[in-house]
Amino acid sequence: MAKHSANSVPPKVNIIDTGATFEGTLSANSDIRISGTVNGLIQGSAAVVVSHGGTVVGDVHAKRATIAGKIKGSIIVKEQLLLKGTALIEGTITAARLVVEDGALFNGDCNMQRNAKTKKDVVITTALNKRGLVPAKSAAQ
Repeated sequence: MAKHSANSVPPKVNIIDTGATFEGTLSANSDIRISGTVNGLIQGSAAVVVSHGGTVVGDVHAKRATIAGKIKGSIIVKEQLLLKGTALIEGTITAARLVVEDGALFNGDCNMQRNAKTKKDVVITTALNKRGLVPAKSAAQ
């Protein structure tokens, strides 16, 4: 765990703990840790961690992600996706970097992209493009 000086603020972590169930869209600008169950979309601007015993039925969009639990849905990660040895993934992965530990199970498709776009990125780009605020070259990417 990181050390903090007396004047620093510890990082915020949004937690769905063991035994808890969340249904709908979970969106946060800080880290998200899932130890319980999420049925729906997780939209994280920072890191998303699905702990061993955590379950997501739906999509995960994040800057970084570490998965030790189960996900049934798509995973889109802008930077690195780490599948721990206890991970079970059924769906599509899109990530810039993928690390898979021995024992992890993945059934689905994998797309490696340097700049994976999350749903939030696509919505913003589409809205700007409709207003003529995105150059044609950027809109096509």
